[in-house]
Amino acid sequence: MPGLDLTPVQGRPTFGYPVNRGRLVLKPGVTQELRSRVNAHIAAENRQRRLMMSGVIVAIVALCAYFVLRWLT
Repeated sequence: MPGLDLTPVQGRPTFGYPVNRGRLVLKPGVTQELRSRVNAHIAAENRQRRLMMSGVIVAIVALCAYFVLRWLT
């Protein structure tokens, strides 16, 4: 039929509503560059959070090991 576009749609249509991706809400009209900057910022925050959590876990394990060794000797 003339005027009917049957090209496949990438992803799902938003129909003008925001798309929720976890903490990130993408609204229609947001450029790909801005989306990639936001994704990079969220990735950097996640990296920092993982480093902080691993530091806390190492500190707790070190304290436990210290008290166990002190109790045994």
